[in-house]
Amino acid sequence: MGSAGSPSSISAKDLDSLLTNAITAQYPDADQHALRAAANLKRATNILNQLEFLRLHPTTGNTPVAFRALFMIWCFEPIEAKDIARLSGVSPQAVSGVVLILERKGLISRTASRTDRRHAPIRTTPEGAALVVNNLRPQNEVQHRYFGALSPDEVHTLTELLTRLIIAAHDSGQDDSAIGADLDGRVDGRLSSGPDARAADGRRRRAAPPRTRPA
Repeated sequence: MGSAGSPSSISAKDLDSLLTNAITAQYPDADQHALRAAANLKRATNILNQLEFLRLHPTTGNTPVAFRALFMIWCFEPIEAKDIARLSGVSPQAVSGVVLILERKGLISRTASRTDRRHAPIRTTPEGAALVVNNLRPQNEVQHRYFGALSPDEVHTLTELLTRLIIAAHDSGQDDSAIGADLDGRVDGRLSSGPDARAADGRRRRAAPPRTRPA
């Protein structure tokens, strides 16, 4: 399929239409409204995540998923890992690695369980709580500027619509945090290639079963 002009000359406004046209050329029955909404929602979310990452990472030293998990722990402590995954929309696999990193940094603590460490209540340490509190304002400043392109009424309407989508996905069983496996962790690995990402990657490799050569 040929390119619709030079990629460097495509505006953000036109990109969703061009992508939709490319897909519907192969799939004429595609829901064009859903395609465009999905493309723009993903791009808008990615941009916001990147802006928050660029603002917060220098002071927190954590990836977006790690800070999101720390925030949920601070809000609802004591909390178990499975609930962090459910409330933050992060896969259980990613949360497991993030909790290890946050614990190693001294930002959270877990009450030891004699039977199953996964069910150990998690709390923020004083250092972890201070990290969250000190970054609430900088994070909200990013959010305020980002949504400043919309009026307050438009932001309210957008929030209501997104909430309806989330509730509908929940009611239909589509919001299982296990969907996408370790996608959040892999995305963060690309955003941050620092020691945390390398350590998490090393743990995944060590946990993987050994490969066997074919006979």
